[in-house]
Amino acid sequence: MILRIFSNQKILTIGFFCISVILAISIYFGLQVSELAKSEMVKSFALARASEVQGVVSHHFETDKAGKPIVGDDYRVMKHHLEEDASDSDLAELRIWDADGTTILFSTDQTEVGNQAPITPERQHTMHGSEPHLSFVDVDPDDDRSRFNRLLEVYLPLSVDGERVGIYELYLRTDRIEAPVRRLEAILIVVIVAIVASMSFIGLAALSLARRNEELIALSAKLGREADTDGVTGLFNHRHFHAWLDGQLERGHRYGEELSLLMLDIDRFKDINDTHGHKLGDMALKELAAAIGRVFRSIDYAARYGGDEFVVALPATGAEAAIAAAERLRQEVATIELQNLVSGEHIGMTISCGVADFPAGADDRDGLIGKADAALLDAKRRGRDQVIYHKPSRTA
Repeated sequence: MILRIFSNQKILTIGFFCISVILAISIYFGLQVSELAKSEMVKSFALARASEVQGVVSHHFETDKAGKPIVGDDYRVMKHHLEEDASDSDLAELRIWDADGTTILFSTDQTEVGNQAPITPERQHTMHGSEPHLSFVDVDPDDDRSRFNRLLEVYLPLSVDGERVGIYELYLRTDRIEAPVRRLEAILIVVIVAIVASMSFIGLAALSLARRNEELIALSAKLGREADTDGVTGLFNHRHFHAWLDGQLERGHRYGEELSLLMLDIDRFKDINDTHGHKLGDMALKELAAAIGRVFRSIDYAARYGGDEFVVALPATGAEAAIAAAERLRQEVATIELQNLVSGEHIGMTISCGVADFPAGADDRDGLIGKADAALLDAKRRGRDQVIYHKPSRTA
């Protein structure tokens, strides 16, 4: 029977054709899976290395020096730790740009520190986004880095204490991760018998790496969110507030919607810090943030404006309702008792609040903030622990 099958030329031709098609399809999909694995492996490699560099830089980047070029002993210490901790020689080059993306604050090439350059689309994207930008860079043969053949360019936001203060520009080696994958392609082509098993293994590995990359991207997105929030209270910060308010006022002009703004601060906050210490001062800020969360609606917007100053914006809300809400907050805060854990002393706290409304009181961002700030100062002058609203004057 077997001999008759092999002696039938037509059956042999069809059989060889089917086997050839199956092998061709297997090789094709094997190479596709291999390319997917390569992409995910390189991406995972880049995000992991970038996270290591983020950790080293964040540990040594001082808040009070943010925005200034890193020179002298500070430069030598940071570069030493990068060389010691950042995955040996995987990091081929690093630059840290300021928040505007135009001035180099740190570079592995010390001669570049302090240099300025026009902003690029990659740095522009990183300034306004939270996810990393990755792309391959072919190295010019005349470049000092030509021994690396190809580098992976990574841009990430640099955040310190919840503020976005700069941009990372990293160049990472890829040769040590790409070489094993190229060998895998050769194995897939040569060892046809193991193609299906290899496809399954690589596919599972690629899926696992993809999940890992999602975690790393989520971490990067978290760092981006932290750049928009205050590290003590968890509320939005000054920078995010201005961007949000511009959008709301544009909507208000377009659709005729009202908006009210509360500007408030803790009465005699400096005395709390000076008498009881900054730890209790931070506790007061957290308690005020928690009280704001209890009093206001989910659609209302709260931010720490700076120091002990807070702002709360109430969309689609007129002055009368805003004053009532501010008064509820003032009464809520008056019930809070802080405790000095060292002395055991209980300290009460109060707030003063200024209210302004759009468009009746002011029709632009600066005017609205100015009106609320003036009302807050008036509340301070009148004895604190009160809410003040200046009714707009009507002129003919």
